[in-house]
Amino acid sequence: MIGSLYPVISPVPESVRRLMGRERTRALSRFARDCAAWSARKAGLLIPGFEKDAQGVPLSSGGVFWSVSHKKEMAAGVVCTHPTGIDIEQVRPVSQSVFERIVSPGEAGLFSTKDQDQVFFRVFTAKEAVLKVLGVGLKGLSGVTVTRADESNQVCLTSRGDEFRVEHYSFDGYIASIVSNGVEVKWSFQNITI
Repeated sequence: MIGSLYPVISPVPESVRRLMGRERTRALSRFARDCAAWSARKAGLLIPGFEKDAQGVPLSSGGVFWSVSHKKEMAAGVVCTHPTGIDIEQVRPVSQSVFERIVSPGEAGLFSTKDQDQVFFRVFTAKEAVLKVLGVGLKGLSGVTVTRADESNQVCLTSRGDEFRVEHYSFDGYIASIVSNGVEVKWSFQNITI
C-alpha cells in the first residue's frame, strides 16, 4: 500500500547562495538531497543513498524512490515507495513566445485564472515533475499534455498514454509540483541548516 507523500521544501542557506558556478550547482544538489533525507524521515523510510544513473536519473534503492529540485534560493525533495517527481520554480514574468512554447491554447483554457505567469509555472512545474517520473529530460516536454485543471491545486496530465495527477503548492512567490496520483500529500516547509 502506498502511504502519504511528505515533500520537504527549504530555503537555501546563505552559505550556498554565495557560491558561484559549478560549486554552487553541486552544493544546491547536495542541499536538495538533504531535503529528500528529511522527507524520508517523515515517511519512515530508509534510503541508503541518492544514486543516479549515467544520464542523471535518480535510481531507486530497495523499493524506495526519490526526486529533488532546486533553485538558487529554494530546494525541495521527496522520498517514497513509488516513482514520483517534484519540481519547484519561482513565479516570474515570461515572454509570450516562451509561454506559447510550453503552454498550448487548449491547456491555457483549462485554468480559471488568466494570470499568464501563474498558468505558465503551474503547467511547467507539473510537466517537469511528470518528466522526472518518466526519467526523461526537458526534451520530452512536448510529449506531456495538461488535460484537466481544477480551481485549487490539482492538474491531470497525460504522456505516453498514461495519466498523471499532480498537486501544486504555492508559497512566497514559488510554485512546487509533485506527481501525487491521488496519494495524500503532506507538504512540509523546513528551515534546514547545514
